[in-house]
Amino acid sequence: MRSSRGEIMIEEILQESGLNFEEEYIFPGLNSSNGRPLRFDFAVFDDDGNIDFLIEY
Repeated sequence: MRSSRGEIMIEEILQESGLNFEEEYIFPGLNSSNGRPLRFDFAVFDDDGNIDFLIEY
């Protein structure tokens, strides 16, 4: 999927900060009204591998 300039900047900041993150994060079973999965731009994880916070740009 194509990234906007803002998403690219956020990715660079997360990488430079050494944070564990995943792009286009999907929660199983969380779908839009038409049945398509909802995606968050970034999910950032804590040291235990749990989601710390989500970023939607």
